[in-house]
Amino acid sequence: MSKTGTSIRQIVRQTDHSRKIVRDVLRGQRLDVFRTRPSFLDNWLPWLNSRWDEGARNALALWREMKAKGFPGQSEVVSQWLTRAGARTPSARVVARLMTTPRDDLPKSEAILVAAIEGNVPELKVAARPLATSNP
Repeated sequence: MSKTGTSIRQIVRQTDHSRKIVRDVLRGQRLDVFRTRPSFLDNWLPWLNSRWDEGARNALALWREMKAKGFPGQSEVVSQWLTRAGARTPSARVVARLMTTPRDDLPKSEAILVAAIEGNVPELKVAARPLATSNP
């Protein structure tokens, strides 16, 4: 909405979110506003991440392990998570471009990726700040 010239005030009216939340989303400081309901996986993410780090890549096998431990969801939920977890990591060149492009000029998916990078590697945010502000 912002990219099409919609003002923050109008976005607030259309989305029923507060002005602060809208500004935080536009700056990439909030990602939780996009989630409409909690996921079955929320409580299982630490376990899934540890299993991923151990090399577990079979969604059905992971789901069976989770089911045995009381997971209430379907196997498709785990399969979707595994697909996202296995998504290709962006190259250094792509990260550099994203970090030095003004946030307003990025598509939402790339802005979310930048926010995730900044959250996980704060040193990149500090390093990229002078570059992003010097771009015309």
